[in-house]
Amino acid sequence: MNQVLVYSPQSSVRLTYALKLFSVRLELNFRHTDNLEEFKNATSELRINYSKQPIGGVLQIIPMSLLFENGIRQQPIVCSEWHSLPCFFVTDTENEALPFDVFAAAFYLVTRYEEYVCTKTDNHGRFPCSESLAFRQSYLQRPIVDLWAFELLKMLNPNHRIQRRFELKPTIDVDNFYKYRRKGIFGSLFLFAKGLLKKDFDGVKARFDVLLRKQDDPFFNFEAIMTLHKQFCLMPQFFFHVGGNGRFDKKMLFPTISKRYDKVIRQIATTTDIGIHPSYKAAFSEKRFLKEKQRLQTVSKQTIVANRFHFLRFRLPESYRMLLRLGIESDYSMLYADEMGFRAGTSLPFPFFDLEKNEETALMICPVPIMDATLLKPHQCIDNAAIVVAKMLNDVKRTHGTFITLFHNEHLANNVILNFYEAILKQAKQLTDEDV
Repeated sequence: MNQVLVYSPQSSVRLTYALKLFSVRLELNFRHTDNLEEFKNATSELRINYSKQPIGGVLQIIPMSLLFENGIRQQPIVCSEWHSLPCFFVTDTENEALPFDVFAAAFYLVTRYEEYVCTKTDNHGRFPCSESLAFRQSYLQRPIVDLWAFELLKMLNPNHRIQRRFELKPTIDVDNFYKYRRKGIFGSLFLFAKGLLKKDFDGVKARFDVLLRKQDDPFFNFEAIMTLHKQFCLMPQFFFHVGGNGRFDKKMLFPTISKRYDKVIRQIATTTDIGIHPSYKAAFSEKRFLKEKQRLQTVSKQTIVANRFHFLRFRLPESYRMLLRLGIESDYSMLYADEMGFRAGTSLPFPFFDLEKNEETALMICPVPIMDATLLKPHQCIDNAAIVVAKMLNDVKRTHGTFITLFHNEHLANNVILNFYEAILKQAKQLTDEDV
């Protein structure tokens, strides 16, 4: 019994998309019908009545209008609780089984509906985390859509077993290839003087040793990164910045003509997947983005189909439309820079739904719940972050999801961040081994 028949007198592309989300998460085929007689007679199938009309003995969800609309507007949202989980779009307070429109709520979060109606942006032109419903209601650190789906499964068929296994997928961003090298003569002299004034004698010595080739640059740690992941039978996906230098980009001179950088990209591309990490301005410039993508393809001798925006700088739907036009198939930018958590309410990849065009697209969005740069924010505490990450991992394990991490080669040169990351890899391995 792998099919769930969903009755609704209306059909829509939004409803089809929402049902697809649940089909993927529960490994059940959610199929819509507008034929009431077919629905009533389908006693051999799991059934959901998605209408205002009661049907005896069948689980009912009273729908909001959201999935049957074509436009975008501010939605009235009042939060409540269901099965110890936060919920919204409550449509039937007397229905203890399912008092809210779970299909519409999941659609709202996954499509990032709120990002279309919010006019506020931060200093980098990004949707602010503080404006998100999940942050304001304190459930950002939970894959709430996936958890809703599994609570729904308990009502439909608690004996159904999900074959998909929990997975940790590491990704590495390479923004800065060197910490000390390629700063130029005057740049190096200035940084030497700056280190001396700050009495950072260890840093001055390290810079001196690197420039004299007595030791390698600490950011040139790709072999160590690969060795670390091999210990956990993992292969990270790398995203390379091949644009120019600038205030929010690379911190070295002549960054696009480094033969050593190109060699490392080619070597890594032969062993694992790579993607583009476009420069700051390329995020909003199709011409720049295409030029950088072509350069990475030339260097790596690979067709580049994965992307993560630098500074997580993107706008909906324009940025994702650009990716589609330029042949990108998957994006790994769905997270916030200042807070850990599930920006789209899920840990599993999902196809981008263009709300303005009201259509599903071929671009797959891969949510990322944690980034190392977030841990370095003033309001963050490593010990508290470890507790939060452990809870997030358990939720993702519980829903058979994918936990994607984002760490930078430069931050993994920091022992505090490196130790934190190793702890995540160890915990994830323990959770993975439980399935064996």
